[in-house]
Amino acid sequence: MRHRSKLDEVLSNPALHPKTLTDRERSDGFKWHDHAESHRSSQIFCLSAFGTLRCLTACDRVLEKLFSHAFTGLPSRPRPRHWEIIPEFEEPTLLGETGGRQPAFCVSSREVICVESKYIVDARDGFGGCSQFSKGACAGFYGSGSDLQSRTAAWCRLENWEGDRAPRLYWALGKRFFNESVFQRQHSDAACPLRGSSYQLMRNFLFAATYAERHRKDFFGLLAIALDLSDRLSSELAEFETQFFCLSIAIGSLSSNMNATSNCWRSMVMGMART
Repeated sequence: MRHRSKLDEVLSNPALHPKTLTDRERSDGFKWHDHAESHRSSQIFCLSAFGTLRCLTACDRVLEKLFSHAFTGLPSRPRPRHWEIIPEFEEPTLLGETGGRQPAFCVSSREVICVESKYIVDARDGFGGCSQFSKGACAGFYGSGSDLQSRTAAWCRLENWEGDRAPRLYWALGKRFFNESVFQRQHSDAACPLRGSSYQLMRNFLFAATYAERHRKDFFGLLAIALDLSDRLSSELAEFETQFFCLSIAIGSLSSNMNATSNCWRSMVMGMART
């Protein structure tokens, strides 16, 4: 009997829309989540919601309506933007990462929007924190002495080379956008602002911002979607907003029906014109 591949398991997932996948997602190199065969998978949820749009002639109109409503600062255009949707997009050199991917990456000639997706299980778990803290390699504060694994003097061990892993650029890039308080030196009695749920949101935001700068886009945004915006997700979004940003960034909430019979599709949005 032939061993079932990961793709075979994904294709049998009842939550996957039959017109979602292109040859790119069917190739051996596409990176599936560990539980992508589950009907509770956030990856499948996001693929079915956004990937399917690629085969519709109304794709641009749908995204234009969604993004225009979500991002009040999105400039109007007299002609279609011709959005390209790329699931699990990665560009490692942007943030110095080796495996960071955007669930749904939407790009036009002058705009870029990253979509972060949460579904059932991971919506209850919240946004992801820093693995360096969760696995015990970091003491959980931003300052000298926090590196428990290599015992360097770095304020954040991710800023050092470690084997083949290049230094992460989060702290350097974030200084252009985040409050000064985020970068204050801490001691062992404090909690690093990136060790918890703000870590994932920070990465999504900086990915969009840095991509926009490198590729000369006029506008970038982050759209976080969930089938139901739980109390945990709501509180984590609020914490990210208040701790990291001043009033110059537009952050709000969006509520829209995916179809007539669906549950409410709720999201947090943040967008900014590149200057």
